Order: sequence, then C-alpha cells, then structure tokens
Amino acid sequence: MDWEPKLETLKGDSKVMRAPTNLGVHVDGKTAVVIDTGLGDDKARALCHILEREDLMPVAIVNTHCHADHCGGNAFISRRTKSEIYAPPLEVCFIEDSELHIRTLFSQAVPPADPSMRLLRAERCRVDRRVTLDETSIAGHNFHVMDLRGHSIGQIGLLSDDKVLYAGDAVFNRSVLEKHPVPFYVDPDETRRSIDRVLSSKAETVVLGHGEPLTMAETRAHASNFRDCIDQTDMQILDLLDQPKTTEEVISTICTQRGLDETLVQLLLAETTIKGHLSSLARKKQLKFWQESHKTYWSR
Repeated sequence: MDWEPKLETLKGDSKVMRAPTNLGVHVDGKTAVVIDTGLGDDKARALCHILEREDLMPVAIVNTHCHADHCGGNAFISRRTKSEIYAPPLEVCFIEDSELHIRTLFSQAVPPADPSMRLLRAERCRVDRRVTLDETSIAGHNFHVMDLRGHSIGQIGLLSDDKVLYAGDAVFNRSVLEKHPVPFYVDPDETRRSIDRVLSSKAETVVLGHGEPLTMAETRAHASNFRDCIDQTDMQILDLLDQPKTTEEVISTICTQRGLDETLVQLLLAETTIKGHLSSLARKKQLKFWQESHKTYWSR
C-alpha cells in the first residue's frame, strides 16, 4: 500500500502525521511544535513539505525518548527549519549520539557489524533544551509533561490543552505486539506504572508512537493487552525457573517460545527486556541468583 503523508487534525490545535512512527504536531497561530521525528529523513522531509504548504513554521522539536525511530529525523528538520530540539534530561546523550544507546545494548562494547543494527541508528544532532516534568509551556505552546518512563529510562508524554496525549511508546497496541512478541522496555515495573499514568490522565485522545490515534476507551483495551503481555513474561520466567538456569538459557527459551526473529537487533532488544524482568523479580524476592563458573544462574 502506498503511503501518502498528510496532517490529520485530532482536536483543536493537536494534529498528527501518521507514519510507521507517528509525528505529532501542535499548532499555535503560525507556529508548530513537532513531537517525534521518525526514522531517517524521508518522513521528516514529508512533514516539512506539509508544514510549508500550510504556512506553519516549526519552532521546536520534542522527543518523547531516545530511540532512533522517534528522533531519527531531528537533524533534518532542525537544519531545514532552525527549530530547537527539546528532550528529557536522561535521554539527551543518546539522542545526540545514537551509538551510545546501541552500546548500552552490548555491555558498552562496540557490537559487531550487522545490517539489522541500522534500525537503531540516527544522524547526530544537538539537543538545545532539557524538558522537565514541571514545565507547562514549550516554545510558547501549552503542554502538561508526563513521566512515562519504563520503555526507556526517561521517556515523557505531552498532554495538550485539547486533551490529546502524545504518549511515545508507553503503550503498545495489539499489532505491534504481534510483530514484536518480546516488546522492548528497560523496566517492567516502571512500564506498568506509566500505563497507569496514561489511563488516569485527562486525555481523551491518545497518540501512540505506532498505530492509529485512539480514544481513551480504545487505549484501555490495548493497555490491558500490553499489561497481560508484561505479566505473561513474568509468569513464563517463574515457570521456567523451577530449576536453575543461566541468563542466556532464560533468554533463549523465552525468545524461542515467543517466536522471535533471529536477528542481532531483535536479540539485543529482547535481552534487555528479559533481563529487566529477571532483575524485577529478584528485587521482589521471587527469584534468587548466584554466580558459578563465570555464569549467572537464576532460580525460584
């Protein structure tokens, strides 16, 4: 199916350009704030063409978090429009240099060259301003900044006065979970808390990072499914660890059971998710762990 870029009005001044990663746009008069910029230049270029046609001037780019599919168009839009880039403080270094984020997935070492890693790379850019949770205005546009950490260490959401919430990857819809059976997040407990924050917010429309905009009722259904997926991972791990197993054995078994694609990037992302669950369960005293023969073992 051909993709035709267009700017869709959700409510009032809150808009979205739907794409594999949605690009949010908030308008105030003739100025616009762009929320996330997609992977690479093509979607960013398309958005710039639309904004120029609508006689709208981007004055700020806000990234909900550091992943390349959300900040990969930063450099293009910033160069073309002179917009300042805003980001959550804990995400800044990874937005400015995506190689730093990639290395966190490989114990800070440089990972081997692999074509699949291109999905994690974004052109370098400079973040001009840090977005804090107490801010109520970004470049003259009113937002309530929400703490939605969990998928990444400092992810935020932006709630407009129109009650439209740009939620980043705080919730994954069913189609995303079908495509990615081990969804990425760094902390399952923070992810659950951020789901709760989304559902208890004043939002009436929710723009997820991926998929069509949702009503709050629709968001609740997808959030319940996502929470079930998170809980199922806990249960799979606990069932698996009636007998001691190494970290690598746990990861391999869960990925195999879920039918994960055999690519380096998918494995590295899944490793982070599953290690997050192991650590969470250990903090809750549901698992114990120890080192033996230079391996980490886990058991109930």
